[in-house]
Amino acid sequence: MNRALFSELFGGEGRLKALRLLYSHPGQALPLREFAAAAGIDHAQLHRLLKRWAAVGLAQRIPHGKSVAYRASDDPALRPLVSLFKQHDELVDDIRAALPVSTTYAAIVGSYARGTESAQSDIDVLVVANASEIKTNAALKPVARKHGRSINATVMRANRFRTLVKEGDSFVLATLDSPRIELKGQINELSKS
Repeated sequence: MNRALFSELFGGEGRLKALRLLYSHPGQALPLREFAAAAGIDHAQLHRLLKRWAAVGLAQRIPHGKSVAYRASDDPALRPLVSLFKQHDELVDDIRAALPVSTTYAAIVGSYARGTESAQSDIDVLVVANASEIKTNAALKPVARKHGRSINATVMRANRFRTLVKEGDSFVLATLDSPRIELKGQINELSKS
């Protein structure tokens, strides 16, 4: 991620950090003090920013005991922000780095890619490669342990993927039509080949 570009686009480094926290984990509500500490932003500055964002619908304000917590808006028009910020998340980068060398296409699919996951949700990865599913999942185990998340890879060869597209396989068609976090390659190029 080009931090300078994104920092300028989102109005400064502080705003970028706050938006990244909100939209990398959209279902998670963060209490204000915890949010400020995680973002490394002054508590008062963050509070003013989040109040403005809640007023315009960019964030949701939620009562949290005697305090208040904030989470990302669930407005469908803002879902691309989830994808944008997750594309450059440490977890995503670690999964990308653990992929087999022979990978021609890979993407995170399912609830994580849609931004509807819970803390207990598995992270589903579609990998198109000349590789073993067992070995690919074994390579992803250290990433899963590091992030405290279960990661499940479905691995298939490119010709099998194209056959499933032609046959109208429900899993493959759902993958084509649903939000994805692409890790390597472009799915449209793969499905046309």
